Amino acid sequence: MGPGAQIIVEAGNHLKISNFSWLHSCGEYMWVGIILNSGSYLVTDAGGMPLIEDAFAAVTARSGSDFEIKYTVFNRNYLAIVVEQQNDFPGEIYGCRFDCVDQFFQTGSFSILNSSAAQVDITLMPFSGTVRGLTGIDINDVRGVLGS
Repeated sequence: MGPGAQIIVEAGNHLKISNFSWLHSCGEYMWVGIILNSGSYLVTDAGGMPLIEDAFAAVTARSGSDFEIKYTVFNRNYLAIVVEQQNDFPGEIYGCRFDCVDQFFQTGSFSILNSSAAQVDITLMPFSGTVRGLTGIDINDVRGVLGS
């Protein structure tokens, strides 16, 4: 993904990220992330442990959206999952990994951390070398149950 790139899921649509999907920046700038608008749905599939890296906010769930995020690796994101104000939010987060490491490998049926990889600062602009990710999951003024 290039600078400013984003995936916007509009009402009535769903996005499925499955198998060994790898969403990441292509260059020296972070990409924006996935934005779920009201009436949209995101599902990640545990079939291959998807990897989402280098986003400002990897997933942003706006009011009225829904997601099922399972067994997904979030790496080097400033914010991994953001849930904005909602009533009766049905979203589910389960079995995810939140990291800020130099390198993951995707092999077989899962992503593994390079055993020699060290914790690192975010290396892409605008945060280049200055911070690690701020939050794994950021939930504000939400009513409902997250996870199980």
